[in-house]
Amino acid sequence: MKFYPTDWRGDQALRAVSLAARGLWIEMLMIMHEGDPYGYLVLGTRPVSTDVLSRMVGTSPFEIEPLLAELETAGVFNRTEKSGVIYSRRMTKDRQKANKCRKAAKTRWAQPTGSTQEKLRPNGSPNANGHGSFEDDPSPRSQTEVDNFLPLEKERSLRDLEKKSPEKAAIEAWNELASRFSLPRMVKLTGTRKRQLAARLNAEGLDGWRAMLAKVATSPFLRGEGKTGWRVDFDFVLKEANFVKITEGRYDTGPPSEPVRYERDPLGNMRRVG
Repeated sequence: MKFYPTDWRGDQALRAVSLAARGLWIEMLMIMHEGDPYGYLVLGTRPVSTDVLSRMVGTSPFEIEPLLAELETAGVFNRTEKSGVIYSRRMTKDRQKANKCRKAAKTRWAQPTGSTQEKLRPNGSPNANGHGSFEDDPSPRSQTEVDNFLPLEKERSLRDLEKKSPEKAAIEAWNELASRFSLPRMVKLTGTRKRQLAARLNAEGLDGWRAMLAKVATSPFLRGEGKTGWRVDFDFVLKEANFVKITEGRYDTGPPSEPVRYERDPLGNMRRVG
C-alpha cells in the first residue's frame, strides 16, 4: 500500500475534518486495503454497513455516523452511484495504474504463440485467485454488480463541474447535505444568493465551503435537533458572519452565547454582569 505522509498532511479536505474523523478514515483505509475490489469498503461482496464498521474499529454506530457524515461532506471519500459503496479515489487510481503497468509489461515480454510460457490472461490479470479490482478480477461477476462499483464517470463529471462552475458544485454539495439531514434544499439562485455565494467561494474556495458543510453535518443544533427545532438553511450559511461562526465551531453544541463579563462589587468580590 502506497502511503505518502506529505499527501496526507497536505490534503485540504482531510485537514478540514476533526481529529476523530481523520482517525476513522485511516481505519477505513486499512479495511479498503484488504477489500476486493481493492480500495472499496467491502467485506466479501457486500458493502460494510455502519454497524459492521463500528464493530471493526471498536466504537459504536452513534459515534460513527456523524464522523462518516463529516468525512463525506468534506469530500474525503466518494460513493459508487448505484450501490453507495464507499471508496478511496487515490487507492482505486493507484490500483488501475498498477494494472495497466502490469499488463503492458506482460504484453512486452509475452512469447510468440505456442510458447510454453504462461499466456497473458484476456483481462490482463496475473492472479488466479480472483483478488483485485473489477478491472483485473478473472472471477465471473454479473454486469450489474460491475456497474455498481464503477464510479469513474461520475467522478470525472464532478471534477469537470468544479472546474467549469464552482457555484454549481457548491450548490450540489449543499443540496446533497440537505437531503441527508432533511434541511431545506436550495431551489432558486436569486441575484442576492449568487453574489453572496460568489463572495464565500472567492474567500474560502470549494474546500472551505465543504469544510463548513462538514461542520453543519456534525452539529445537532444546526441539523434541527435542538430544543427549538430550528434548522440551518442556505441563506444562513451564505452570510459571512454565520459562515465564520460555523467553521470556527461556535454551533458545534448549540447556539453561540454572548461572552460572560464580570466586575468587582464594592467589597472587592467578582460578580457576573448581564
